Amino acid sequence: MSESQFALRVSKLCRVYKIGEQEVRALDGVDLEVPAGDYVAVMGPSGSGKSTLLNQLGCLDRPSSGEYRLEDEDVTKLSDDALSDIRGCRIGFVFQSYNLIPYLDVVENVRMPRSYSREVDQDPEAPAELIKTVGLGDREDHLPQQLSGGQQQRVGIARALVNDPVFILADEPTGNLDTRTTKEILDLLDRLNSEGKTIILVTHEHDVAARARRVVKMRDGRIESDERVRPPAETWKPSDITSCTGQPFGLFSLLRLRRACRNLGKVALLSMLTHPMRSSLTALGVFIGVASVVWLLAIGEGIAER
Repeated sequence: MSESQFALRVSKLCRVYKIGEQEVRALDGVDLEVPAGDYVAVMGPSGSGKSTLLNQLGCLDRPSSGEYRLEDEDVTKLSDDALSDIRGCRIGFVFQSYNLIPYLDVVENVRMPRSYSREVDQDPEAPAELIKTVGLGDREDHLPQQLSGGQQQRVGIARALVNDPVFILADEPTGNLDTRTTKEILDLLDRLNSEGKTIILVTHEHDVAARARRVVKMRDGRIESDERVRPPAETWKPSDITSCTGQPFGLFSLLRLRRACRNLGKVALLSMLTHPMRSSLTALGVFIGVASVVWLLAIGEGIAER
């Protein structure tokens, strides 16, 4: 299989933490190849290295040694800004606790990752289409607290897909759901994968892992077993790597500022209106701090003149 047919590859990946004089090897020479269109379940007991591997694959942490290639790019050598772009454009995150913004409706939550995207020509209808894809077309204007747990997780999956990522990284996506809702979410992930989307799912549940095309079990920072159940699905079109980093800086800055003012500005305003006392106390603290600095500078200048 050629390099371009892999969604990701890690080779001899190590992550060592220093605790006092001791070294803890959270990952110890992990080798993993995930073809595009694969559906991988990662399992293991607590302390096996699942969370550490998750952080590495999500570009949330850097390895102590080894190589991590996302498609055909070595991301271990990229700057923090470049890694931020990759997290925003090329990896879709699905969280156990949903992590939806409570002040925004379904469409605005799904659209939020686009605030950080460098892509200029964004389809304005894509968020609404994704919401229909996950079965929430009649709840676009609902807030998260007006949705069930399963519906909130569907919104989280649509949000993960909005920038057409290389793969979806799902961290215990059914951990907070009942049996019926778990089946609905797994059915949705099955459908997305059958359409060609690459999925890496971390779980403790054997029933959940059984839905994947491949089960990887970890222990003591190493891969203990790697069982292939079914071949990978035929993939969607390869992601456009330049869509994250290929736009002119000035144009990207203006677009990002406009999106930030529209989306993030609204979040900030709604947060202040929802918690007026906290916002007032914060503003008062800032005012007192600035006034104190000005006062001390004035006293210092007065003493210097004398």
